[in-house]
Amino acid sequence: MSESIKAIGGINENSLNEYEKFIRTFIPENLTQEQLPTFLSEKRSELRVKYGMPDRQPVLDGKETLEEYHEKLLLLAGEKEIGVVSDFEKFVQKHHLPEGANACFGDDTDYKIHVKKDFNPNDVPNVKSLEHELVHALQYKNEPGMPIEQKEFEAYLVADGLDDIFKNPNLRDIFFSLIISSVDGYKKSAISTEK
Repeated sequence: MSESIKAIGGINENSLNEYEKFIRTFIPENLTQEQLPTFLSEKRSELRVKYGMPDRQPVLDGKETLEEYHEKLLLLAGEKEIGVVSDFEKFVQKHHLPEGANACFGDDTDYKIHVKKDFNPNDVPNVKSLEHELVHALQYKNEPGMPIEQKEFEAYLVADGLDDIFKNPNLRDIFFSLIISSVDGYKKSAISTEK
């Protein structure tokens, strides 16, 4: 794992070690840095199929609006009986969760995706958040025992994994640090809510 990941502040050393252990089981050991972008791109495509995510290409090509893509995500959620509600602020306060996100999935409370009241379906970060949390909902439904490191890796790869990120080592390190930070935050939240 690159040293620049360690340089990004706020990452617990134990989370970094756990993530490195996990990633070694997931990414082939003989993979070179030059091969990593292709591997991650192929893995993203595989995961998007696994979770039945709508095709993003029409949006990227300008043939579909982001709002239309958002509607497809809501349709998928409905087909899988996953609720999407606009009460993120209340939900995080009630369950003592960290704020600062656009959405979260209440896996052990109500099996719904909670989005902010002012969620804008024309805003890329909002739609990526919905996509990320929808992956978590599908993971919870289909593979509830999946390790948190794998859950975050898959969700970030599906929602945020664009080829430009994979090709640029600095952006790739930021991508991996987001996953590690999420895992760390998830574990801290689980500990604080158990007290």
